[in-house]
Amino acid sequence: FDAASVAVHSDVVVVGVPNLNGDVNQDGTVDCKEEPLSFVGEECQTGGVFVFRRDEGGTNNFGLVKTFVAMDSARENKVGRAVAFDGETIVAGAAGFPTNKGAAYVLEP
Repeated sequence: FDAASVAVHSDVVVVGVPNLNGDVNQDGTVDCKEEPLSFVGEECQTGGVFVFRRDEGGTNNFGLVKTFVAMDSARENKVGRAVAFDGETIVAGAAGFPTNKGAAYVLEP
């Protein structure tokens, strides 16, 4: 990843990746829109959020449990520029949405 923000509490880590250049699938893989796994430049930068939990996939392993890309995500939204969470509720900032005015997405399971 090219992470820009991280929030950690107990056994959960939330990572914001605003320079992610594509769509994140349910299994955590990325369908890139321009070039395979391109995280640099101004190609797309829709952004995404990844949630990891301890003991997923083995003892003391932090495994991927959830991914998020906004359904209305557009070029240069940069979802994940900032992340925070409380319990199961995650807030992800999108610095570029729309035209650099910004937005906050509230994510719940």
